[in-house]
Amino acid sequence: WHRCVEMVFEAKGNPELLEIGYKAGFGAKNSMGFGMVKVV
Repeated sequence: WHRCVEMVFEAKGNPELLEIGYKAGFGAKNSMGFGMVKVV
């Protein structure tokens, strides 16, 4: 089983690294669909 959390957060930093995080996902188990983000 996998514990999931949905939350709002703000990410600041190098725009190139933030783009990588946006495209690849933040956190662990990204290949399973975890770490996905939506810009609001």
